[in-house]
Amino acid sequence: MRIPVNAISAILNTGVTDSAFFSPQHLLQLGADINIRTLDGWTPLHSAAFWNQFACVQLLLAAGAELNATTNSNQTPLHLAVSNSQTPETLYVLLSQPNISVYGIRNKLGDSVADLIIRNTQYADLCFAFSEAATSLGK
Repeated sequence: MRIPVNAISAILNTGVTDSAFFSPQHLLQLGADINIRTLDGWTPLHSAAFWNQFACVQLLLAAGAELNATTNSNQTPLHLAVSNSQTPETLYVLLSQPNISVYGIRNKLGDSVADLIIRNTQYADLCFAFSEAATSLGK
């Protein structure tokens, strides 16, 4: 039985954790669209980041998932990881990516990722590493 690629992509976006039938890696091998969106604009990376699925986040990033994709409410995967950061691994792997937007993208409530980190986590000092002052030191 052949499963249509759009169905494979939909499975990837709704089931970013390993299941009894399909792993995210298997779905990607079958041709799933890594940046498929739900009606709310979530990509598989948004889901994996929100649910702290560290291994899946790593897999999606390695496969070329759009790092700064925004949902309908203008949230990036990093916004969601910060909002639901029971463990720091997912947050750290996203922050370690080149071209991550910590200050540049604001959600519909007006919050940048830095605003959320400062307000909601114990990692406020990390924000300085991404600030204009720190990133323009060598210019």
